[in-house]
Amino acid sequence: MKRLLTLLMLLPLGSLATAPEPVLEARPTDFRWGFPVIPAHSRAGIYEIELTGAVLGSCAHPDLGDLRLFGEHDNPVPFIIVEGNTATAAPSESWREVPHFPLYRAQGRPPAQTPEIYIDAGPDGTIVNIRGRDQRAAEKAVWAYLIDLGEGGRGGTALRLRWKEKTDNALVRLIVEQSDDLIHWRPALESAVLAHLHFGGQRIDRDTLLLPTGTHRYLRLRGPGGDPGFELLQASMRQTVDLPPRPPHWVEPAATERRVDRSVGIRYFYDGGAPLPVSQLQIRMPRDNSLARVTLHSRPDPGSRWRLRWQGVSYRLRINGETLENPAIPLSRTRDRYWRLTVNESSGAAGHPPTFLLGWYPPRVRFLGEGDSRYLLTCGNRDIRGLPASFTGILRQHLEQVRPEMLGATTLGERQALGSATLTQPPAPPLPWRQWLLWAVLLAGVLVVGLMVRNLWREMQSKR
Repeated sequence: MKRLLTLLMLLPLGSLATAPEPVLEARPTDFRWGFPVIPAHSRAGIYEIELTGAVLGSCAHPDLGDLRLFGEHDNPVPFIIVEGNTATAAPSESWREVPHFPLYRAQGRPPAQTPEIYIDAGPDGTIVNIRGRDQRAAEKAVWAYLIDLGEGGRGGTALRLRWKEKTDNALVRLIVEQSDDLIHWRPALESAVLAHLHFGGQRIDRDTLLLPTGTHRYLRLRGPGGDPGFELLQASMRQTVDLPPRPPHWVEPAATERRVDRSVGIRYFYDGGAPLPVSQLQIRMPRDNSLARVTLHSRPDPGSRWRLRWQGVSYRLRINGETLENPAIPLSRTRDRYWRLTVNESSGAAGHPPTFLLGWYPPRVRFLGEGDSRYLLTCGNRDIRGLPASFTGILRQHLEQVRPEMLGATTLGERQALGSATLTQPPAPPLPWRQWLLWAVLLAGVLVVGLMVRNLWREMQSKR
């Protein structure tokens, strides 16, 4: 009896000991699906892959925790996932030449004394003339340079100077001041240094000054001792131009069911096909001059509870030849795949379902190139969850700060099968060891009681 109870108690422990462990060092064949990745050119150091709906739908986990990248020789390649949560495209930068003017000091004037200068500006603030006694002096020397950044000066991020040094190895320290009215000046940069140096057979050039945010329109460059120490030939400003908002990707989910509930209205059910990171919605009425009160819910899987995402009025009105529709609906980003749209009340569109669209920004995989001509993006393994710890920390900090123009383009190929189909199938339900153990203990107890009754009955019979 004791051996039976001990065996029954050890059965659950044995099941834990034989449970499969998650894959630690994965290989391409440990994943169900693979997508070839071909870089546009092999000279870029950092690449980016835009994940399509096919990739998101092939992952075993909505958080993309089973996504991996391999090189030509099946070597794992570290990467980070950059969420596509920026609705604005990356700003573009361009250089444009800005006018500069030398400011003179008459010979004999003390360096600490600022010359009297009169500046004529046009209606838009553009400098058209600089005059003054020192400017007309026969013997004069440059003591500063005045730069007009223009009306868009506050959007400037850097100032590049083409200058002529007075010595072979020139290191020039500058005082950079700014003003909006050419009268009141205040410091613009705490430290500004230009350099043309030759050292060890190498040439070091430093000709760009980074401008702080909100720099004023006019800059004045002068030296600490009254002499700039160089001849300015040209000045250019780097300006950031914000591009129009990047439109999201729109997809129409597949309609799966229609139900009529007299208490709430007509319910339409949809399947997004993949756990897309949805951040916008569009609900369009099917006919002109129709409107409806709509309630929208979503959930990640058929077994979860519905969560309210939006409720309001959807309309499409035709007035004086113009069509007026409700705009796109912003949402907190969700990866829910299943959606339920309930038309509570409608006018002018009875029996016709509205058009339902999901708007999403694709996440991107960013990685350091290793010189390979092609890579393989894999996914589809229910036992692999989360990115390795080596993919975070310094690597993430470095790759997140990369400017868009430094990223190499890639082409994502068609999906191909790699491993077994069982890699993405849900695991078999666990055996009900707890119920079995309880039943075994109950049966053992009944057996013990039965044995006790039998022994007691035999003793009573023997005493007769």
